[in-house]
Amino acid sequence: MYNFIFCLNLISLTTSFKIKTSVNIFETGKESYRPGEVFDFEEEAFQTFIKESVPLKELSEKEAEAVKFPTDEAFVTRNAYNFNLFDKSSECYNHVGDFLYNGSDFDNALQNPHNIYHWYEDSNDEGVVSGCLPFIGKRNDVHYAYWNALKSNYTILTPAHSDRSSNFMWCKAGIKHVFLWAPKDHGNLYIEKWDEPLSGLYRRPPFRLEDVDLGKYPKYKDATRYHVKLGPHDVLHMPYTWIHHVITPPGSFCTNMWYNDKIINKPYEKVDESSLTATFSYFPSRSVNDRTEPNKVEKLWWEEDIIAMRIALANNQVVKIPNAFPNPERFSLEEQEWTTKKGFDQDQHEWFERQVCENCTGAFFQEIKKRQKLFQNILMNPVRIENFSGTRYTEGNYLDSHDDDTEDRVLTIVYHNTKDWDPKCRGEFVWQGGNGGQRELPSYNTLYLFLPRTKLSEHSIDKVRCGERFAISGWLYADDVSSEYLTMLHNFRWQLENRPGDIWDISSGTDGPKSIPTTLEEVRGWYEGYEEEELEQEFLDEL
Repeated sequence: MYNFIFCLNLISLTTSFKIKTSVNIFETGKESYRPGEVFDFEEEAFQTFIKESVPLKELSEKEAEAVKFPTDEAFVTRNAYNFNLFDKSSECYNHVGDFLYNGSDFDNALQNPHNIYHWYEDSNDEGVVSGCLPFIGKRNDVHYAYWNALKSNYTILTPAHSDRSSNFMWCKAGIKHVFLWAPKDHGNLYIEKWDEPLSGLYRRPPFRLEDVDLGKYPKYKDATRYHVKLGPHDVLHMPYTWIHHVITPPGSFCTNMWYNDKIINKPYEKVDESSLTATFSYFPSRSVNDRTEPNKVEKLWWEEDIIAMRIALANNQVVKIPNAFPNPERFSLEEQEWTTKKGFDQDQHEWFERQVCENCTGAFFQEIKKRQKLFQNILMNPVRIENFSGTRYTEGNYLDSHDDDTEDRVLTIVYHNTKDWDPKCRGEFVWQGGNGGQRELPSYNTLYLFLPRTKLSEHSIDKVRCGERFAISGWLYADDVSSEYLTMLHNFRWQLENRPGDIWDISSGTDGPKSIPTTLEEVRGWYEGYEEEELEQEFLDEL
């Protein structure tokens, strides 16, 4: 085995620490990293890994400004003080990054913003934004991303991958460790799907770099690994096709600037920025602006994975959250009074039989109500929370396949609250909106979330053979469903391709979230081969 491990604090006397993988990644195989998983690592092995790497080439500011871009050369420039995105007197001033870095008001505007590491600034539908690139100057069509670990509780790992365009990384605070491999080592890293268009999702090694089996991947030992430690005002240039593996200890703030090589020699044209509407694909809309002090609400372990939940839901997956709430006994339904109810469709066919309790879910309602801002942030849409129902299924009770789609529902919430269920009693939650009917046995303190969509959200409860099956269910509502971000980007594609969804366990990362588009141009790329005029109209109808 070929081992390396990472450090939380290079001057710390501790020998092990916690590191967490980014949530916006995709598994490339059974041996790959999973979104949001946490590891224990050793500092000594990390230091060894650095020593066995080759220092990346360094250029002075003057030398970097003389480089003829585009270039296939990766390099770092130290203390590049001539470039400062947060200098308000400069034409390169970036107000979004400055707001994220310095804006104290931001902590009140969004729930737990310090737990969201990746912030991506998108532009208008045409992808035009006026931005500056180090050593090159102002250009059109520059895309920014912000990596905010100022208040992180973990060292964060972004697994080895390649972006779909060249980019610069400029750091304002803290440190970052970046390990790089040149294009000649794609084969030694066993990257097979190089031509995949999605950024970083598939252009990755199929193994975990802290534990490479050289018997299975013998060519890895021949790869040349470069290393650079970035500090404040350092600039790293990474050309397209360079692989990079990033380790971010707490306390850092860096900005990425992606650019297409074609824009380098294209004359800069002044853009009327007043006509642009900036959107942010990895954090909630500013219209969701509840200024309730977040510290008054106990933070749940799964609240850090807002991005992963959003992407999973957008891809028609059910989000499964085991051990969802502390003290789940407060939601117990075992001592309630029950009324048996049957349901009939328009043809008077019976399609459910179950038992319900009246006014028995107050504690659960209050728990969801105080987390209203969290669900707004996941959906990027203001929501209403109205009521929940308690259900008990006993022998012979069932619920036929149906969807939850109505005019104003935007999220289905199902909470399993059954202790010590015997599998022979059946009563599974069956997800028909996914890949051929996936089944989940009744469980205890497990939360399920999915989008209520016609046909895509069909689900049922198998007939109960014995025992008592308890659950709480209900919906979140919105006044303007048409503005729901997830619907705008995904509903049409799912109907067009009839793609399957899955049940994604947030605690394991198994069958984790797929990629999400951020511009109309990317969405159009999905529909290559269809009549553009027809597709554009269909997409606009969705909006």
